[in-house]
Amino acid sequence: MATTTTWTVEAIESIYEQVSNWGRWGPDDELGALNFITQEKVREASSLVRKGRLISIGRDLSTEKSPLNPKPIVLKIADSTFGPHSHGASCDLTTHNHGPQTHVDPTSHVFHKGKVYPGKNWEDVITREGLTFGSMYAKREGIVTRGVLLDIPRARGVDYLDPSDTITAEDLAEAERISGVEVTSGDAICIRAGFAAYQKATGIYEIKPRTGLGPDCAVWIHDKEVAVVSNECPEKLPSICPEVGLVWHIAGLVYLAVTFVESPDLDKLKQVCEEEGTNEFMFIVAPQRIPGGTGNLVNPLVCF
Repeated sequence: MATTTTWTVEAIESIYEQVSNWGRWGPDDELGALNFITQEKVREASSLVRKGRLISIGRDLSTEKSPLNPKPIVLKIADSTFGPHSHGASCDLTTHNHGPQTHVDPTSHVFHKGKVYPGKNWEDVITREGLTFGSMYAKREGIVTRGVLLDIPRARGVDYLDPSDTITAEDLAEAERISGVEVTSGDAICIRAGFAAYQKATGIYEIKPRTGLGPDCAVWIHDKEVAVVSNECPEKLPSICPEVGLVWHIAGLVYLAVTFVESPDLDKLKQVCEEEGTNEFMFIVAPQRIPGGTGNLVNPLVCF
C-alpha cells in the first residue's frame, strides 16, 4: 500500500535539526558518518567472508543516451593508437560523475541554506576549480565495512514499490526485522525498492517519477549510526516537498553526513543473498583519489 504522508517544510526542517551531526567529530571533519567505521568494524566485515564469493553490484557504463542515461560516457580511442609506430590501444574517457550511473557522493555535493557539512559556508567550499572541503578526496583511503541488504518490497509483500510511494522509517525497520540481521554502527545499508523490477514489469524506463526515502528515514539512519547508504532510488522524484527540493540529499549529506553509493544493482544483490542464505556481507568501495571532486563513478563490491 502506498504511503500518503504529506511533509511540510517545518516538519522536514525539524528532522534536519534532530539528526544533524555537525560538530560531532569537530569543525573541520570531512569524513562524517564514515567515522563510525572503526578498525574493529573492518575486522567484523572481513569475518563475514566465508566462501570468498565476490560480486560487483555496479551498473555497466554506457555510451548510449536514453531516458535512464541522459549523460552517457564518451569513450574515444586515441588517434595515436592508429599511428604507424603504435603497439597498442589507448582511450580518452569523459564521464558525468552523478546521475543513474553507480557513483559516490561526498558530503559537500549538496548544500542547504548556504551551508555544507559540518556548517561551513558553501561559497568557501564550492568553487569553479572544485570543492575545497568535503570532496571525494576525503574518501581516498576507501571504504570497507559490513553491508546489510534491506529489501523494502519484500517487507511490504510486493514485487516492487510504486513510483508514487515513499520509503518510510517503518519500512526500514520491518526490512531489518525480516532480514534477520540487526543494523549496527558503521554499517552500509543497501536499500532495495525494486526499481528495476518495476521497469521490467511495466516497460517504463524513465528516471522519474520514482520512489525514494522519506524524511523520517533520516531519524532511523541517525539512530542506527549508519555510515553508508546505497540506494537504487537516490532521491524521490518529483520531490516530496518542492519547497525544500532534494529532501533526502540534504538530510543525508548535509546533516547526517553519510556517504552515498547511488544507483547500484540491488536486484543482483538480492539474488545472491538468497543463494547464500544471508543478508549481510563485506561491502567494499575504492573511490578514485580526486582532489576537489564532487562525485566519482565506482564499482562497489560485496563478498560472502
